[in-house]
Amino acid sequence: MNRIRLLIASCLSLTSCFALAKDSGAFLQGAVYELLRDTSQPSCVAWPKGLPDGVWGNGGEYVPDGEHLSASGDVLITSAIYKPTGVRVSHTFYKSRQSCLADLSPQPMTAAAKNDSQGSYVDRLQRDFGSRLYFSSAEAEALVKKINIDCKAPDGRYLPLYNALLARLDEGSTPDAWMETSVVNTGKKLQVFDSVRLKSGRELTPQLTLEINEFGGYETHGVRPQALSNACFGSYGPIWKL
Repeated sequence: MNRIRLLIASCLSLTSCFALAKDSGAFLQGAVYELLRDTSQPSCVAWPKGLPDGVWGNGGEYVPDGEHLSASGDVLITSAIYKPTGVRVSHTFYKSRQSCLADLSPQPMTAAAKNDSQGSYVDRLQRDFGSRLYFSSAEAEALVKKINIDCKAPDGRYLPLYNALLARLDEGSTPDAWMETSVVNTGKKLQVFDSVRLKSGRELTPQLTLEINEFGGYETHGVRPQALSNACFGSYGPIWKL
């Protein structure tokens, strides 16, 4: 088995639904529909000729802060920092009015019901994969459980780091091999090591895959930098929170 392939695949799986929007410029060239919630009358606003100058224009007052394009290529979420105030601003665009209207009027579901669904899913991950997540100390475990990653989404969702680590273990499991994760507290940051254990009992050399500071800032090693942030939007399972 290709050890590197398994390790990388397990991390890249977190980007299954949303990918880095390298083609956001092309997305905005044609007609798009923008979902506006922060108005007195939420609506889907049509841009028949697209936004040829991009979302933020050429004024230089905005610093792009992240873009995610759905796997289907139908939805673009983009955010930036407005320099005069330091406030993050996000926009969501759709290729079809129908998709925009569907999100404008979502299926009835209370916030409590959503949290219930997410809680049940994470509980299942904890039950099935919690024993494969190791911590160098009780302090390391406590730090992981308090770190939340900003999803930079209009609805304010965030991703608990602990949930993401459990989800990666789920994705990294196959009949012939499975992944185990160790978190080490170095004093300045947390280091996350992944190792693969084969069905034969052989364990492959642990690989450093993530380094995370106490504020949720992270650096990836050998995996895509967007692996965690894109997990906020994946079909991977409800591991994010509102």
